Amino acid sequence: MKIFQKLLILFLVIINISSINYFCKVFAAFADYSDEQAAEDTNKLIEEQKKEEPSIGKSTNNYLEYLEVEGYELTPNFDKQTLEYIVREKIKSEEITIKAKTDDDKAKVEGIGTLKIEQGKEEYRIDVTAESGTVRTYIIKIGNDETISKENSEKNTDIENINSNNLENPNTENVQTEEDKRNNNIIIYTALSIVIALVAIVVIRTKKQNKGKH
Repeated sequence: MKIFQKLLILFLVIINISSINYFCKVFAAFADYSDEQAAEDTNKLIEEQKKEEPSIGKSTNNYLEYLEVEGYELTPNFDKQTLEYIVREKIKSEEITIKAKTDDDKAKVEGIGTLKIEQGKEEYRIDVTAESGTVRTYIIKIGNDETISKENSEKNTDIENINSNNLENPNTENVQTEEDKRNNNIIIYTALSIVIALVAIVVIRTKKQNKGKH
């Protein structure tokens, strides 16, 4: 029985040493993170939130009430939730007139009016800025069916390349998963070692008490 107790204690010591080493590495990483760095990062986060946070009491409505290209049809039909449109017809002049009205009178719109068609330029941005400063961008694409088909073909090629890269590197997402499993196993072993140690202490004390009674 004494041999069993010694082996049990040795087993617990080995497990606890491994666990202690792991937690020492974790705490060492936190130790390298100084108070100055923590304060600096906190201030940066606060500043970023202030920039993104809309002004209190100001309207955040940055939708358009309507959008059109004079003399041409937009595809699909205008909907303020839809951000991209196409003019499929061939433009007959060197200029286009984009008309739009904001859904909120306090919002501002840029990119409208009579615009000269630039060679090689197929997209026109209409930026709507709400009173609070948030911006929503609508896009009008100018091009015939051939241009649009070419654009869709390029997008499909990009998607195929992404899928191909994922197939060539199938284990990329599994690296973190394996590390998480090891960390979880260490935590489980630590908890088990503590439970076993407590059980061993109770058993040893009980036996001593029984011997004392005899």
